[in-house]
Amino acid sequence: MFINIFKSNTKVDIAKVVSTREATDASTLPKSNAVSTNEDIEIKLPKSLQKQYTQNFATFDKWMQNNRKHQTKAFLAIQKATIGQISLPTGTGKTRVQIATHISKMIEMTTKNEYGTFVIGAHRLALCSQLLTEMITVAVNAGIPFDILFIGSDRFSDDKVHCKFKNKGFNAYVNEATSTTRSNEVREAVEKAHNRNRHVIAVSTYHSFDKLDALDNVTQCTYDEAHTLINHEFMENILLVKPKINFNFFFTATRRVQGDSEGMNNVEVFGEVLNEVSPRKMIE
Repeated sequence: MFINIFKSNTKVDIAKVVSTREATDASTLPKSNAVSTNEDIEIKLPKSLQKQYTQNFATFDKWMQNNRKHQTKAFLAIQKATIGQISLPTGTGKTRVQIATHISKMIEMTTKNEYGTFVIGAHRLALCSQLLTEMITVAVNAGIPFDILFIGSDRFSDDKVHCKFKNKGFNAYVNEATSTTRSNEVREAVEKAHNRNRHVIAVSTYHSFDKLDALDNVTQCTYDEAHTLINHEFMENILLVKPKINFNFFFTATRRVQGDSEGMNNVEVFGEVLNEVSPRKMIE
């Protein structure tokens, strides 16, 4: 009899499995050959499954020490706000600031046995995959418990991530990934993760951002290439969900403004500019 102990979420009593196996084997033997034995059957798990996925928040502290001065300044500005804009030139590490913002909040909540939903929004599928992969790397190294949610018309390959980090004990038994554009599946994925005491690390295209409206609450969202939100279609989706998001931070290298209060000068939507560095300043 075969019992798949690897794909089930149910706890398996190994002693019962062994007993059942022995009884089955004995029953198939001729009576004259039937034997009883008390010898233990050793079940050897693959080395990748023997590794324990454990918290190691000190790795995040070390990672933060590699931030450049302007990145640290932007990160600290965010810590004092619930909404606002970060304007940094292209290639100066906006993604790193976003990741730091999310991971620090996850660690804070984890220490309190609280679990949230953390979203990075982007305007392209390829960018969503890139941002998600970079944040997962930092989260896994810190041993943060989380599930993955990809909201868009593409599919995120969790197999590749599990293979990459198998030596850290990060596999399908401590992490589940959902790729969808269905609102009900978004809600189900988040509820399942929180019931398992896991955060949700999510990315969403702005085209599909409205699917997040199925949730009661989103802990935090960072918006990559936020100047693209001036697009009317994108803005409608953002405004639908934004009231449910506790913390909103908009990242861009090129702020698009119209007059004193339009475009990204609309502080009701985007908040004030929390940190801005010019290309000339970065060159200097």
